[in-house]
Amino acid sequence: MEASAGENIGLMDGAYFVGRREILDWLNTFLGLNYTKIEQCASGAAWCQIFHAMFPDSLNLGRVNFQAKHEHEFVNNWKLLQGAFSRTNLNKHIEVEKLIKARSLDNLEFAQWFKAYASIHLPEDSDYDAVAERQNAQQRRNKVRPALAQIEEKSTNSAPAPSASSGAGVAKPSANPKKPVASSTGAPRAAPVQRAPAGGDN
Repeated sequence: MEASAGENIGLMDGAYFVGRREILDWLNTFLGLNYTKIEQCASGAAWCQIFHAMFPDSLNLGRVNFQAKHEHEFVNNWKLLQGAFSRTNLNKHIEVEKLIKARSLDNLEFAQWFKAYASIHLPEDSDYDAVAERQNAQQRRNKVRPALAQIEEKSTNSAPAPSASSGAGVAKPSANPKKPVASSTGAPRAAPVQRAPAGGDN
């Protein structure tokens, strides 16, 4: 089935009358989580994993931050999900700026749509092991971090040090060489006149 199926579930659809308790029970059961509030979905991580369960090749689960606690971390997860939508030709715009604020109503509305969408694309008897998938993704994520740190350290250490030829510590000639001191009138001072000795020839 095409991923685009179900993208236009309207606000008057029965999906938008599903309560938050039912959504949380579904999320916790399928993903092995213990969410207690719909606002916890603001990180986007749960939706990334459910989409991964439906379309595994659309999203690299190792890039999803399941420990995200701040808005800038949430944004990355939502961008991953939006990218997965695009790769599967799912024409659904995610209002990231609203969702990362963790407001209950905004996140409930998205959750209602997502649950209805998943009911079309995710088999009820799916053998997807969400906990194992998260653990494997976290292991891959932990391996990437040290590798990136080593690359950054090598890049820093390989930067060339300033050389003596750069001119550091070498005295430079003055750009304004000193000129002869002029008299107070501004004209150069004349040499003193030597007078003849008194009592010369008559």
